[in-house]
Amino acid sequence: SERGIMSEEKQVLAGVPGPGNTEPQGAPKSKCPVIGGAPKFKTAAGPSNANWWPNQLNLKILHQHSPLSEPMDTEFNYAEEFKPFVPLFSTIKSKDGKFSILGNHDYGDYGEWKSAAEKAQNIPNLIALQKEAGFEMLRNEHRIIEKNGEKLYILGVENWGIKPFPQYGDLDKASAGVPADTVKILMSHDPTHFDEIVKKHPSNVQVTLSGHTHGMQFGLDLKNVRWSPVQFKYKKWADLYESEGKTLYVNRGFGVIAYPGRVGIEPE
Repeated sequence: SERGIMSEEKQVLAGVPGPGNTEPQGAPKSKCPVIGGAPKFKTAAGPSNANWWPNQLNLKILHQHSPLSEPMDTEFNYAEEFKPFVPLFSTIKSKDGKFSILGNHDYGDYGEWKSAAEKAQNIPNLIALQKEAGFEMLRNEHRIIEKNGEKLYILGVENWGIKPFPQYGDLDKASAGVPADTVKILMSHDPTHFDEIVKKHPSNVQVTLSGHTHGMQFGLDLKNVRWSPVQFKYKKWADLYESEGKTLYVNRGFGVIAYPGRVGIEPE
C-alpha cells in the first residue's frame, strides 16, 4: 500500500497507510515523560465546541509524571517482558541478519529496583533474550551487508531523545569508519534524533528508522486523514518523512503503555 510522504514544508497523503555501552547507575524512581499525569477535570458550564477544539485540548498528559507510566508493579523486570515473545520473534527469518536497538524503556529508569546491580543486569538479560530470538543488538555500532561487491551499512544507536529522555545514542561512534558516500540505514528509537542530529550529521545517513511514539495508541489513521494527539509533541510521529534530502520512517510499533490497547492506530 502507498504511504504518506511528509516534508518540512508540506504533507501529501498518497493512500492508506547507554553513554557508549554503559548503563545508567542507581535505582531511580522517575516516571516515563511520554505519558505524564492524568488530566484534571472540574465541573463547570461546558464550553462550546469552538472553544474546546483544539485550544482546550489538555496536552499536560504529554508532560506530567504519573503512576500511569509504570503500569507494572515494582517487582516487574523489564527484560523479562520480552521472554514470552521469544518464540514468536524467532519465527522471523532473514538471510542477512536480524538487528535490534535499545529504546528509552529498556534502561529500566521508570521503575523501582532492589539495587543498582539488579538494574544494571537488565540490559544484559534483554540482550541475551533477543539473541535467543535471533537478534543482534547494535549499541552505537554498525554491521555490513555485502552482496555482489556492494555494501549496505546498518547502523544502530542507543536511545537518543530530547530531554528528559536518555541521550545515550552516539552516531559518531556508530558511523566510525563508514565512508560518507556509502548507502546507510540507521536504526534510532526516538524520531526527534532525526531532526536534532541525524539529518545534518557528516556521516550522511540516507534513511533512518524510528518508532517510540506508538501513535499515542489513539487517533485517526484513514486514507485522507491522519491525526493523533501525539502530533502536538512530535512533528514526525508516523509514516514517511523527507527533510533536507534525508528520509525518516516512523513505525507505529505494536507495544502499549498505560492503556493496554489501541483506538484507531493499529499495530505495525
